[in-house]
Amino acid sequence: MKDAHDHFVFMSNLEGSFSAKEIDGKLNIILRLDVKGKTASELVETISHELALHGSDIDKIISAYEKGGIEAVQKLFTKDPN
Repeated sequence: MKDAHDHFVFMSNLEGSFSAKEIDGKLNIILRLDVKGKTASELVETISHELALHGSDIDKIISAYEKGGIEAVQKLFTKDPN
């Protein structure tokens, strides 16, 4: 079953995705990877891509969460899906 916030996943594709959601009242930054059949170098490339492209937004995500909770994070993702 999909989580109600799955549509806020950054860069969802076959290799990986970056998202944020609230679990048990705490902000969780989630990096998902498809590791099946991937070499170590392919995984390093995917991890580097996700963190370089989206990891730079972690401060912005945390700040939004501190100010307005998960709803503010969702609004941030909607305004800037990249």
